[in-house]
Amino acid sequence: MTARDKIEKLTNSWYGFALLSAAWSLFQNGIGVFSVVGGSISLVFSLALTYFIGKRLLARSSLTRTFLLVVSVLSMLVGVFWTYRTGVAFFQTWSFGLLFHIAFALVSLRMNFKSFRVLTDAQVASYCG
Repeated sequence: MTARDKIEKLTNSWYGFALLSAAWSLFQNGIGVFSVVGGSISLVFSLALTYFIGKRLLARSSLTRTFLLVVSVLSMLVGVFWTYRTGVAFFQTWSFGLLFHIAFALVSLRMNFKSFRVLTDAQVASYCG
């Protein structure tokens, strides 16, 4: 698999995560006028941002790659903390709704780890210069 293929696959994964996040937002906020409008605006913004970043990576932008590496590491740290705190809250309250929060946090953590792994791949690093 070439570096370009890896970047395209990662970008497609982020498109899917944007859709999952929009569904999560509806689940969290309920289906109302404001939550649907806000979720739609958020979804469009996420898809546009993913498109822009994906195109920058395919254009061999080393600055974008470096920025994303920093963001993915920071996001992983926040994700680990979020998962830990939610897990502690679950064991204190035994609120099974928190299991959905933990599952979403783990999916988010996985996406950031996947991004880090792809962006540090030797082929992708040499592709972006």
